[in-house]
Amino acid sequence: MGTSTSIEEKKEVSIFRRPQQGEASDLYWACRNGDIDTVQKIIASNTYIDINCLEPNGSTALHAASFFGHTDIVRLLLHQCGVIRHRRNRHGLTAYDEAATDEIRQLFRRSSNSQRFCSDTTTDAEHLFTLTADEQMEDDDDNDKAPNDWVEGENDEEQIYLQRYDIHIAKTMASSSALRPLFRRRIRDKDDPNQIYNESTAAEALQRLIDEHITPSHSEYQKACELVSKYVKTKNVEHLLRLYSLETPFYKNLGMGQGNHCLLIPLLFKLDGLIKRAYQGRSFRGLNMTRQDLRAYQWALKHKGSILITDSFCSTSVDQDVACRFIDTSSPDTIPVLMVFNFSEKCDTAIQLFRLSDTLPSISDFEDEHEVLVLPKTLFHVTDIEVDKANGQHTIYLENVPTKGELFTSLQLLWKHRE
Repeated sequence: MGTSTSIEEKKEVSIFRRPQQGEASDLYWACRNGDIDTVQKIIASNTYIDINCLEPNGSTALHAASFFGHTDIVRLLLHQCGVIRHRRNRHGLTAYDEAATDEIRQLFRRSSNSQRFCSDTTTDAEHLFTLTADEQMEDDDDNDKAPNDWVEGENDEEQIYLQRYDIHIAKTMASSSALRPLFRRRIRDKDDPNQIYNESTAAEALQRLIDEHITPSHSEYQKACELVSKYVKTKNVEHLLRLYSLETPFYKNLGMGQGNHCLLIPLLFKLDGLIKRAYQGRSFRGLNMTRQDLRAYQWALKHKGSILITDSFCSTSVDQDVACRFIDTSSPDTIPVLMVFNFSEKCDTAIQLFRLSDTLPSISDFEDEHEVLVLPKTLFHVTDIEVDKANGQHTIYLENVPTKGELFTSLQLLWKHRE
């Protein structure tokens, strides 16, 4: 996960060991006293780092405004300045934990207009997964052909089985320090010269995306740049997961296939370091889709040997209400859908971003969402589809297909198949 410790982090450790009660900056006292005019003046002349610093008393300006109930100052700090919100004070609490009112707590939550856990664009339904069909399950009925715009390829049972192990091998090679050079060579030798194959090229690509889609005028721009900078210094991919959690155009423009490799490749390199965050259980995502999109899932349900492979990063929540909150039920042109992801065993490509313990704190900027981030190349079967006749909402049940297996056995199978 990276072992480098910055000067800033060392300073924070020192403060927590010996906090100086009563010692703080002018910004802190202005936030504590509710003096928004002074807060605005100080912010205008201070750097982003200074605004976010841990005070000698073991707290921050955001903590002070949140704890003492100054709603307008909290709104200014969060929505205009994009301050760091996950920092804990000397009591081990975030500013969200210490919010004096529900109104202030609401300021820390993602807007209901966000598409984080549900998209109202029908293209998302198509781009979320790639459908791999089992040709042996095909019927003679021409009306039962697989939806061509979703099908990556029609394979027999053995080929689908090998595809599962191919993904497992890629994950194992990427996360192994011994095998990683082979993985880098494998992807570097692809035809595309812009292919991401190491941490340095990934960080450069991430910064380009930030500059292009978040832009310096966005309140979260400096935070996004700081997170990439921290990743470069420490190689800790939790900074990149937090970057993805920000409410910015970044996660909406990350793309599919090679378009998301600038985030996917660094995560694969450090997947073993995230194993404690591997998820087991159910998570949920809302979706609005056309009837043609729905037909692809119905087809996959009927043809049990087919698998769905995530083609992009997919935000889900263990809280069903979070997913349902974002579903649009008013559009007559689309079908409201709740997707239920079931992981019967721990899945290393389903990463829990929320707080698990004191040693595994939240790595999402929105700690109340209980997000499970499903990475590209995660496999599923469709196991059931239910319809609520009262409101027309469909519920699609997906079962994770594990890609675990003994590495060298997997390599032998693939080698034999390609001879």
